[in-house]
Amino acid sequence: MLDADKLRLFEAEYFKLQDIVETFDERTLQIKGWSVTVSLAAIISAYASEAAKGHEFVIIYVAAMSALSFWIIEFFWKCFQWTLILRVDEIEAFMRGEAAGTLPLQIRSSWTRNFKAEVKRSVLAAKFLKPSLALPHALIMFLAVVLAGSVPS
Repeated sequence: MLDADKLRLFEAEYFKLQDIVETFDERTLQIKGWSVTVSLAAIISAYASEAAKGHEFVIIYVAAMSALSFWIIEFFWKCFQWTLILRVDEIEAFMRGEAAGTLPLQIRSSWTRNFKAEVKRSVLAAKFLKPSLALPHALIMFLAVVLAGSVPS
């Protein structure tokens, strides 16, 4: 049986983690927005600016690398989130009576213990290719590759 103090600590930790996990989704949308803004602005400037004439390929390449950079940032951001979700899962298992040795107030130690393994699992499972993570970055990179191929030499 759980004592009341320990139960309150788990409850506080659980709801704090849920709040943090939800804020990650908001930041993910910001990362996607930055990717679109920076990358498409570079592509547009390659064709709209007189100063860019003759440098279109380089500018489009920079746009593609920008989209890739934001994709990588978003991937790691999601790994941070997924690692916190592992702690939520630990608490839920404890509450079901499946993890008797679990201690409350272990967000940081749980995250530190699980992060590298989560990144490895996510890379091996190719989670970065899931549409929810790959879009819009992959589309912008594809657009940049198509446009770079059409730049006159």
